[in-house]
Amino acid sequence: MRLLTIASALVLAGSVFFAPGFRQRAAAAGDERFVDADPRTRALRGEREGALGVALSGFLAWADGGAGPLEAQRGAFRAAILLGAAALGQPGIEAGVLRPQVAHYLAHRAQLDPDGSLLRDALKGWIDIRLDFHRHPNAMWLVSVSVAMYLPILGDPRGVALLREFGERGPFYGELFRYARRFHRPFVTLREMLEHYLARGDLNGRVQAGATLVDYARIEKEGLDLLARYEPEIRAAFQEAVSRFVPLSAATGSEEVDRGHAALHGLAMLRGEEDVKLLRSLDPRNVGHYVTSLSLARIWAGIDPPLEIPGTAFLALDDYQREYYFRAACHNFAHARTDEEKRSWLKVMEAGLVWPDTAVQVYCFHALASLSPEHKDLPREKARERNVVALFAAMLLPPDERLPYLLPGLYSEQRSFDYQALAVVGLLEER
Repeated sequence: MRLLTIASALVLAGSVFFAPGFRQRAAAAGDERFVDADPRTRALRGEREGALGVALSGFLAWADGGAGPLEAQRGAFRAAILLGAAALGQPGIEAGVLRPQVAHYLAHRAQLDPDGSLLRDALKGWIDIRLDFHRHPNAMWLVSVSVAMYLPILGDPRGVALLREFGERGPFYGELFRYARRFHRPFVTLREMLEHYLARGDLNGRVQAGATLVDYARIEKEGLDLLARYEPEIRAAFQEAVSRFVPLSAATGSEEVDRGHAALHGLAMLRGEEDVKLLRSLDPRNVGHYVTSLSLARIWAGIDPPLEIPGTAFLALDDYQREYYFRAACHNFAHARTDEEKRSWLKVMEAGLVWPDTAVQVYCFHALASLSPEHKDLPREKARERNVVALFAAMLLPPDERLPYLLPGLYSEQRSFDYQALAVVGLLEER
């Protein structure tokens, strides 16, 4: 579906559905260029022509608040899902249209969609619309990327193809892999891109991909085969990056600066004898603006003692540095050798689960669910909470249990393209 059609649909959605006075005047005038008086005719014409607002207004009137025929109720749900895909940042549509249609569907699913085909077709249409956003002259490429990065879950080759296309335009790997390390999206969504950059990337790309792969291997126990194959190259990339720290004043771009931070944390995650020795050897007086990252990496690698929460040193960190400390706690828990060490780091991880930072909550959730036997029921518990962590928690449930948790994610209060895409693809994953 072309964006020109989508744009016109939004205009019609606002004028035809949300302005009943206009609808009544147009109907009274009998001018069918603007509106069909018969709801069924209007719904089917709007659907046929791709005018989502026209279709939705017709289906809603025809459905008559759920008292109308099932065909009308199904059409209203389908049109609402598609309009939600097209209407970015439109809280009126999300709250006034999408939310009630989702609630109606969940309450009457047995009658509306006994075989699940209505939902599948609507969600596939949602994906098609979001993927098309990057083709528009005023491209919102992140909207398309947010869908593309999850499509490997479905075995849909369009996902990796689009990620590769963006990778050819610039250092897309930085945004992709940094975000992946923060939120731990399903590993299958990253595997091919990780292998691509580890095998053929420049130093920046190899460092970012390497840090991401080691992170998943340690926390999720995913990608272990890739790590076994590429560990020498990853370690060499980290060592080269640390030997080439770039002062802010001399940096040619943010990726050149960030690779130093990623390399330090990457060495701490690898945590081999050679890696720990290198981190011990670095003099904080000689690393410039990487000094805090070095301090965190030394804690992360088990060289220096942990910080107290809350404590003077911890409170002196900025929000992003505190996030790294929570990540360090998760890795230290994975490496802990004694019960006392495990209990100490477990307290930090559990604090992170309720810390007022979404990235920290999501990271600590994944670590607890993966590494702590006493938290084996955490995914099912968190899935009920109707927040961002709940979406990631629901993805750890069997596909046939996800519907009540993921479908409301289409109107997430966070209004994140990424969270919505996660919900859609999670619902389409085969059982």
